[in-house]
Amino acid sequence: MHLPSKPDSSALVSTKKKAAKRVERKRYVCRKPGHIAKDYWKKDRKQKTSGDAFVCIVEGVTEKEQWIADSGASAHMTSYRKYFLDFKDFPSSKPVYVGNNNAIMVYGQGTVNFDMNVNGKWVNNHLSEVWYVPDVSRNLFSVSQTLAKGFVFRAEGNECSFTRDGHVRLRGIRTVNGLYALKMRVVSRLLDSIRRHERKDLLRILFVDPLCVVSPEVPAEVCVASADQSLQLLHERLCHQNKTYVREFLGQRGIEVCESKVSCEGCLYGKQQRGRFHERPSRPIVTGALIHADVCGPMQERPIGGSRYFECFKDDFSRFRRVFFMESEVSNCLKVFLR
Repeated sequence: MHLPSKPDSSALVSTKKKAAKRVERKRYVCRKPGHIAKDYWKKDRKQKTSGDAFVCIVEGVTEKEQWIADSGASAHMTSYRKYFLDFKDFPSSKPVYVGNNNAIMVYGQGTVNFDMNVNGKWVNNHLSEVWYVPDVSRNLFSVSQTLAKGFVFRAEGNECSFTRDGHVRLRGIRTVNGLYALKMRVVSRLLDSIRRHERKDLLRILFVDPLCVVSPEVPAEVCVASADQSLQLLHERLCHQNKTYVREFLGQRGIEVCESKVSCEGCLYGKQQRGRFHERPSRPIVTGALIHADVCGPMQERPIGGSRYFECFKDDFSRFRRVFFMESEVSNCLKVFLR
């Protein structure tokens, strides 16, 4: 049986399917009829993510990550082991004495890569011979180490700067605590490797990164020590103001203090009031009924007249007073006063 053949032109004809009639049903989101979920343009759809990873550089620096210019620090110091591009352990640990005379240990030194902000532009640079001190509470930028390399440090008002060859290399601003925070941010080893496209270093940082703990040899000193300030200490620095007002004043400025239950000895002595003298039931009503007398002497230096004593007489009723200078005799003065 042979089926009738279709004309050749039928191969070029495309048939259209009838569009399905849209169901007049309400959508659960907008409650409008005829809106299907798949056609709803306001629906939040999850976008597919690729396998590529990107690194975001945050321009702001937290308070703990700030670098503080310290004129008394023997070397640059940080407590962040992750900052170092290269690290060398010290043969033995060594103490560093901070402002409150406590000793903290330093374990090694290395190079830290950082960006510094000069005239609104971030310029890459590095800091060598930075000490690793886990217990230091702030990143310390040694002014003395920088001056030894030919820089000039200048602090005026609320700003400071490091200059060399007449050009400003680094700037800083004064914080609420009176310290100079430098305009610099550390560039991590991960970001540095991404910038230089060093795949080996990147893999080593991500998967191998050993934790080194070691120590230094020579004693050093640090002038800036971030110790918890007690409420009592700030109460004394603010001229012994009421502690309640001091706490409110500092809280409005985001300054945290340790509560102190110690009573201020200075306030106790300075604000005490002497008890009142009891009134006498009766007082003299005539002159001469009661006389107060007091003798002062002998004087260390003999006066020109030779009188090394003086005596004061006061009548209780009339408040009349008289002073007599004398060498030794008291009885004669009393007789003169009574006359």
